[in-house]
Amino acid sequence: WDHARAAAAVAVRGLFAEASPRWARPFDLAFALGLLLAAGSVVATAVAVRRRELPTLAFLAPAWLLFGFHVAATELLPRYAAPLLPLAWSALVLALSRVGGRGAGPARDSPGVP
Repeated sequence: WDHARAAAAVAVRGLFAEASPRWARPFDLAFALGLLLAAGSVVATAVAVRRRELPTLAFLAPAWLLFGFHVAATELLPRYAAPLLPLAWSALVLALSRVGGRGAGPARDSPGVP
């Protein structure tokens, strides 16, 4: 159980790999960006599981596996989580498009798409 409790703390530490943008100085937005990216990843995954969207799950699976490996086997310094940032931003955009548009992405609304 000690390892599981420590893993939760390590997982939280890994959420904050994104640096605060330079334009936000003197404020540090790393905490807010970390929470936003984590929420986007969780929402995108939950929507994909609920809708049984295998391509989306295949897209998100490497990020979750890499994150889980680093939580279990390393101290998850932010530099270890940095390779996940492009997938986290993509998941956030995916989550916003799915939740905001009730799942009707631009491809479904385009003319000529069944």
